Amino acid sequence: MGVTNEGSGTTRAPADSRLDRFATLVVLTVFGLTWPVIDLLGRNAEFFLARRAPKLEIVALAVLSLLAIPGLVGLLGSLPGRVMRWVGLILIAVLATSLANLYLSRLGVSWWLASTGAVIVGVGFTWAFTRFSMVRQLGRYLSFAPVVLLGVFLFTMPVGAVLREPDSVLGNPVPVSDPVPLVVVVLDEFPLASLIDSAGALRESRYPNFTRLADDGTWYRNAVTVQQQTEHSVPAILTGSDPDQSLIPVAGHYPFNMFTALRSSYDLYVNESITQLCPQQLCAGLSATASSLVRDVSVVAGHILLPEPATEDLPPIDRGWGDFASAAGDFDARGEFRALLRDGQQAGIERGLEQMATADVSHPALFYLLAIVPHHPWQFLPDGRSYPFIVSSNPASFGGGWIDDDFLVAQAMQRH
Repeated sequence: MGVTNEGSGTTRAPADSRLDRFATLVVLTVFGLTWPVIDLLGRNAEFFLARRAPKLEIVALAVLSLLAIPGLVGLLGSLPGRVMRWVGLILIAVLATSLANLYLSRLGVSWWLASTGAVIVGVGFTWAFTRFSMVRQLGRYLSFAPVVLLGVFLFTMPVGAVLREPDSVLGNPVPVSDPVPLVVVVLDEFPLASLIDSAGALRESRYPNFTRLADDGTWYRNAVTVQQQTEHSVPAILTGSDPDQSLIPVAGHYPFNMFTALRSSYDLYVNESITQLCPQQLCAGLSATASSLVRDVSVVAGHILLPEPATEDLPPIDRGWGDFASAAGDFDARGEFRALLRDGQQAGIERGLEQMATADVSHPALFYLLAIVPHHPWQFLPDGRSYPFIVSSNPASFGGGWIDDDFLVAQAMQRH
């Protein structure tokens, strides 16, 4: 290594090389920073479906998170010079702390204990990196991990099905001899039991407009969904078949549905949330911007990576599938319901109402709207105002059912 006495005018070279720092920083960035976020999004394809994210945008996000960002961090920490070596070691300590905090937080310990332990682990790992070749070699051995994880994201996770969605085979449409205007509204998390009393009759005083609708139409009092989750129940409604649990709600997996069957007889005005059963060639829809994707991913990353106190001011991510920042806010005392609907996932409701009001109905039209209301967390007051919901989950529920506490269940039902 060329070690000589200080008196000879030379110094001891650092044990860790630039390659060691580069490889270790790449691995720590992936496992301690980007992969936890990409893993969560990859297992929730609805995040991308709800925003109609282009396939190229999804791939770009994965490549940026798993290859580009780790590569840039690795390059920064492996630049030549003594100062840059210390920069690299500081980055190693920070990323090792982040990785340790992820796993310690999952043990159920308090946030401060997890954070303290994570700092100890991060500093200890950095010290070991400078002292032991075995620790440095670990980074080299795992340097292929980003490429492997990119393959996992693209080919084995639910989001991969979005990327590999086959072209929709539209087939022959169903002929309609006398088409009349159609309006289909799906209200998410609105069960039959909320509409009826113990005798099975509509609660007229509570839902006067549903009662008016039933008086002027046909009320199917025994109709229930065959699936609980939105991504399965909506395809059941639109196809008339019980969906396969392995499929995702895209047109390529459900090519024969209400939209494809009626396409030749109707102009389609479709506002989907969470699903994409109307093929792109029939319903181009509105795609969220790339900047909104970056904002939403940043919010998700904050909830995953930051200590608990630091996440209190972040927008919640359990009230919809995107535009998280818009869904957050203080109590709106103005009570304008239509203005309220512009927030978060409710923007689709506003678009649907505008389409119904402005569409040219000289040709038969089909209006479809999936509204993510009154979906949990049930923060609306009777006059349309909303209030912030602090608890991230319903305290009266456990898993897919209810806990044995009559007061909490009654309170949840009242809010619903």
